[in-house]
Amino acid sequence: MLELKCYNLQKGSDKSPYSQFQPSMPLTLYAVSDGPPSLAVRQALKYLNLEHTLVNVDFGLGEHMTEEFAKKNPQKEIPVLEDDGFYLGESNAILQYLAGKYAKDETLYPKDPKSRAIVNHRLCFNLSTYYRYISEHVASKNSNL
Repeated sequence: MLELKCYNLQKGSDKSPYSQFQPSMPLTLYAVSDGPPSLAVRQALKYLNLEHTLVNVDFGLGEHMTEEFAKKNPQKEIPVLEDDGFYLGESNAILQYLAGKYAKDETLYPKDPKSRAIVNHRLCFNLSTYYRYISEHVASKNSNL
C-alpha cells in the first residue's frame, strides 16, 4: 500500500472556510486511486480542507482482502476512513460522517428533512445504480483483454 500525506489547506491560511475544525490527528483514507466511491470521499476531504493521509490500496493485488485490512473493515471493501482510531467503511457513510463532524455549515448535508432526503436519494442512486454500471463497464472492458 502506498501512503501519501495530503494537505489541502489554502495558501496563507491554517483554517478552512468550509470546516469548523481540523481533526486532532490527521485522518487516514484507504482508497482505490480511481474508484468512484474513493474519489467522492477524496473530493469531500478536499472541499473541507481536511489534512489526511491517503493510502492507495491495490485492488488488483487484493490488498483489501487481508486480515489486516479486515480489522479496519470486516466487509473488506474500499474506501475506509480512519479518524483517531474510529474506522468507517462505505463511501456514503463516510461522506455523511465528514459532513456531520467537520462541515462548518449545512452546504454538504442539510438538516432540513426534505433537503436531506434529496441528498440521500442521490447518494443511494450512486450505490444502487451508478457505481454498479461503472463496475460492469470496467469488468466488460477487462474481460476483452
